[in-house]
Amino acid sequence: MASLRTNLSDDQAAWWDRRSDALVRGSELLDEKPDTETWTREERRLWIYALAIGNRIERMQ
Repeated sequence: MASLRTNLSDDQAAWWDRRSDALVRGSELLDEKPDTETWTREERRLWIYALAIGNRIERMQ
């Protein structure tokens, strides 16, 4: 896939890539284990992190 990040430094692009990965993993977690009562502490932390990223992106738009 071609990069469209013409105005981002390599560090900034890596930062957004990590957050993008976290959003994907959060979505996959919810698809795989919709019952949040069975989540481990690490899974819950991942979900909260993904929510925070999503909220930040929404505020930026």
